[in-house]
Amino acid sequence: YKRQTLGAPIDWKRAADAGARCAPRPPRATRAEIVDTERGLASASQQARGIVADTAELPEVAGGETLVVDRPGWVRAACESFDRVFDDPQMREGASKVGHHARAAAAGAQTGAMMGWLSGRILGQFDPWADRLLLVAPNVVSVQRAMDVDPVAFRLWVCLHEETHRLQFATAPWLTEHLTRTAGRLVERVDGDWKLVAGSLLRS
Repeated sequence: YKRQTLGAPIDWKRAADAGARCAPRPPRATRAEIVDTERGLASASQQARGIVADTAELPEVAGGETLVVDRPGWVRAACESFDRVFDDPQMREGASKVGHHARAAAAGAQTGAMMGWLSGRILGQFDPWADRLLLVAPNVVSVQRAMDVDPVAFRLWVCLHEETHRLQFATAPWLTEHLTRTAGRLVERVDGDWKLVAGSLLRS
């Protein structure tokens, strides 16, 4: 895929650090519950791959990571992906300039705060640029408890949705490039409003 350029430079490391600090506290859980959730999500993801492939009558996707993360972990992973997609040559060339660096750091802190807020609302997300599925364990637990549904069934439901996206991108490789081009057009439309760009992509 081709990298896109945001109108405003962003220090994505600063965004990741700020977002991790701003992420909401996880729901209360014992160590045993945490381990059970992490193992359950990993197992559900693998099970869902086969179900999705059989339903679609397509070959099961081979490879690709599945990461069960907490809220700060999701923020850091999302920032890594944005750093892959949105390249700012000016930032890299002028990183030593105080004014430029300060603007990028401020933009990173603000973007990170927004992503920290979003980290409490994402159940799972397939990242086509890194070819990995992120499952946010605290959010899965929170929603499952709020809905008062069976945890095993709910984990599988979440994974079926996300593994469907994995299969879509694996079956149609052009989708990643299409998503990147769409992001580029969004950048142009909002005239470099990086906060709106990031929020729009994460909600898509």
